[in-house]
Amino acid sequence: MGKPEMVTMARDKGVAYTAYQFGVKQSTVERYLREAKISPLPSGGAVSRGLLMTDIHLMHDEDEHPAYTLVKHFAGEWKPDWVVNLGDWFDFPYLSEFNARKPLLNEGQRLEKDVELGLRDLDWWQSRVSDYTMLQGNHDERLDRFVESAPAFEWLASPEKLFEFRQRNIAYYPVREQPYKRGKLNMIHGWYANRYHAAKHLDKMSGNIVYGHVHEFQTESKVLAAMDEQIAAWSIGCLCDLSPEYAKGRPMKWSHGFAVVYMDEYGNFNLYPIRIFNGSFLFEGERYSLKEMARKVA
Repeated sequence: MGKPEMVTMARDKGVAYTAYQFGVKQSTVERYLREAKISPLPSGGAVSRGLLMTDIHLMHDEDEHPAYTLVKHFAGEWKPDWVVNLGDWFDFPYLSEFNARKPLLNEGQRLEKDVELGLRDLDWWQSRVSDYTMLQGNHDERLDRFVESAPAFEWLASPEKLFEFRQRNIAYYPVREQPYKRGKLNMIHGWYANRYHAAKHLDKMSGNIVYGHVHEFQTESKVLAAMDEQIAAWSIGCLCDLSPEYAKGRPMKWSHGFAVVYMDEYGNFNLYPIRIFNGSFLFEGERYSLKEMARKVA
């Protein structure tokens, strides 16, 4: 057995167990995991706490949505060990082909201002959690499509360069490199948006998977009888405006939300989707709302 087998074992059973089985230092196993872009699991029986969020759709000319602000306040209090942003961090409407012939809509839009906003957002998270992973979404991908149409700007407009992912030690997964796997949980931005998207994601992944993209909650589970295993798929809502301008007032089935994950050293986990309704949610016997958060600060 060699490096690939070591990475697979460490992903599923932890660094300490793998180092013992292969007779190598734990630092060697951790290095191989970093090269494979896989985060090491906790050791010594510890259970880590993760926070998953998606579809924030930041724009420099608009305030972040209160739902996202609420999740940030919650994270500051709950103190997750790791955070994964499942993509569509930014909206980039001025880079959309749908708005290419709408100069009035794009008036005053500047990529530089979005970058400044993004760096401030990362500063906020990295002052509170050291393990932050970023997945690219289809809206984030608009920046890549701009570079494809104007390759002379490739050196300037790459997401890794603009948002300093490498310097900040943030693992970044473009759409083409997803899923990102942590323990036994696969994470993507989203592949499908049909009516029964959870079932389709589960069928195509053939493993546990969580995703965003569709801005709504849905789940599907399956028992793999021959393997004595259960797998599931989850979509976890969004943290952006539920009534975007392009909807022109028609009803949408979107919901605000995020998810928390508890994961042990073997990669086993429990995932809890949390729905934000009317600006608040309940978790572990407590109510979280912007009003409650402001009261605690005061």
